[in-house]
Amino acid sequence: RQYFDERGLTPMDIPKAIAVHEALGIGLLAGVWAGCYRYQPTQRGLASFGSASAPMLEAMGKATRTIERWGSWTRRLPVLRNAEQGRLLISLAESTVARKLAMPATVPLKLWLSWNIVLLSRRPRPEGSRDDAVR
Repeated sequence: RQYFDERGLTPMDIPKAIAVHEALGIGLLAGVWAGCYRYQPTQRGLASFGSASAPMLEAMGKATRTIERWGSWTRRLPVLRNAEQGRLLISLAESTVARKLAMPATVPLKLWLSWNIVLLSRRPRPEGSRDDAVR
């Protein structure tokens, strides 16, 4: 409690902070997924190996066809209906790996951003007033 008091947060700020944190997480998920869909890091990485990547490209094609069979749920979402299904699901897997690798940096960053956004969104209280119901 003292930790939060020293940083200007009250128990009433916790739900807002959680909502902001989750919104940042959803934004990160969507952004990284869209980036992976657009730039196809796996395909670009395999292409850089030249002729040595032929077996890997063949395996990637087989995996893509298998994933397409599992991806029927993406056709039910209007925003995803026109996207290439195999590419969409491969990019989801790529984005999951990228987000997991970036987690040591993104979790503290999201916490810090959540804290600052909550503090910025609060109405200034008159000096000397206290919220006795919360404390």
